[in-house]
Amino acid sequence: MIERFSEKDIKDLLVLSKLEKWDYSEADLHTIFSSGDVFGHRNEKGNIVSSVAVVLYKNQSAFIGMVIVRRDYRKQGLAWQLMKHCLQTLCPEVNAYLIATKEGEHLYKKSRV
Repeated sequence: MIERFSEKDIKDLLVLSKLEKWDYSEADLHTIFSSGDVFGHRNEKGNIVSSVAVVLYKNQSAFIGMVIVRRDYRKQGLAWQLMKHCLQTLCPEVNAYLIATKEGEHLYKKSRV
């Protein structure tokens, strides 16, 4: 189940970031929360296992990034669910832009959304 995270979840998001060798800092995450929304999944123990951030700019453009899925939860469609969720929350008139790393680019070439 996808949930909307809050700034109370920053420490857990930092754990996910470090596990997957991303370099988000606490300050980075505060900035993201101040300008957008962060969604993701938790496992049965309550640990965050995936994340995505969506930042809306002037109700015209949205930037989607911070797509992280914990290694042992990959290949279950979690990132696809998150991308679909983000796109469904946006108005059809909004242009959505994905911020992806070179390593993750192949995951988005074939869209299922």
